[in-house]
Amino acid sequence: MTTCLVNLAYLDPAHIGGVGRIAQEVSRLLAECADTRTMRVTFVVGWRFAGAFAEWMGASAVVVPYLTRYDFALTVRLLKPDVVVSSLFGLEPFQQVQARHVAGMPDALVLDHPELFNAADLAYRQQVYANLSRAFRVVTLSEHARGRLLHHTALKPEQVVVAALGADPRTQTTSAALTDLPSRYLLYPANYWPHKRHDLLLRIMNRVWEQQPDLHLILTGGRSEADQQTLRELIARNGCPPERIHDLGYVTDAQLTALYREAEAVLFTSQYEGFGMPLLEAMRQGCPVICAPVASMPEIVGEAGIYVSGEDIDAWANAVLKTLPEQRERLVVLGVQQAAKYTWANTRARWHSILAEAGVDCAEGTPNAQVAAIAARNQTLLERMSKIASGIGRNRLRQILWMPLLLALQARLLWQARTYSRTR
Repeated sequence: MTTCLVNLAYLDPAHIGGVGRIAQEVSRLLAECADTRTMRVTFVVGWRFAGAFAEWMGASAVVVPYLTRYDFALTVRLLKPDVVVSSLFGLEPFQQVQARHVAGMPDALVLDHPELFNAADLAYRQQVYANLSRAFRVVTLSEHARGRLLHHTALKPEQVVVAALGADPRTQTTSAALTDLPSRYLLYPANYWPHKRHDLLLRIMNRVWEQQPDLHLILTGGRSEADQQTLRELIARNGCPPERIHDLGYVTDAQLTALYREAEAVLFTSQYEGFGMPLLEAMRQGCPVICAPVASMPEIVGEAGIYVSGEDIDAWANAVLKTLPEQRERLVVLGVQQAAKYTWANTRARWHSILAEAGVDCAEGTPNAQVAAIAARNQTLLERMSKIASGIGRNRLRQILWMPLLLALQARLLWQARTYSRTR
């Protein structure tokens, strides 16, 4: 019997961007692995998100909440995993665990562009990359990303493998429809990170609005309160008409799909992508894309996009005002054809093969009802933990005061996971 620990300690779906989609697909695959008598799969999830985890994943699971960097050692000691799967960003905080480690690493952004990060963040991320050498396999998203990781690190070619993402529709939960949207808009789905170049985007739109003031801009992406304030300041500094900019923040998959379908195009000003998931999603929905021919984007978009190099505002605006209307019908057809090459079935099959190499085999065994029983029993405790999280917010003093109860809840959940992992 093989024991697998799934590291989702830092998962926050509203703020983590495209890698959260990868984590969701891999988690669903591993949940199926858990439903056998030859595998024991336990998910380590941040305590604030633990109550909503089953709904997010779309399946029940045995979950241990992660509180701090200082208590995960007990989890490892009790569960004794043979394999650790970290599909988000490197091995942290399980880098010292003696097990076969399969780690996701979407790109080599910090190694290619260290100037985009402050000193503390840069040092942390560089250490994350350095720790990848401990991994049995490092899974990245594109051939471009694989090449850059091999260029910058001491990883061996056989350690780094590619599992591209999918574009075909997945099961989506029902969500409230978006209302009061403009009749014409460009869309930019991206978190507020330096390499996404929102400043360039706004300067382009100011040029576009000189000729087409009725063409609005819709922004999506998870943002902290500080990010929201910075974005508002950027809009004001560029003299943009705020009534033409709609920042929707985090939206559901269903809402984002609807936005793609109605958009004139995705205006994607990012200067670096390990894969470029929004480009693939847009093309799948018949939405043309305008982007830069850098990093992985030409690999993913192929001949189905409009490419603009550098930060030439006139060139970007011309792509919107002139090239897009002239080529839109052709780009829609090419985009759908290009996106059809990427499916979630292929993604799952690739991850299935990688996990099998590490000793996680979902093909053998018979259904194990114990997983559902333990998951159902623990769900009340997980929901209580999430309720506490919403009540104390980010207040440090409240967190300290509630810590004894949180630790007690964690201990009960951990003991259930230990019992499950040792039952044959």
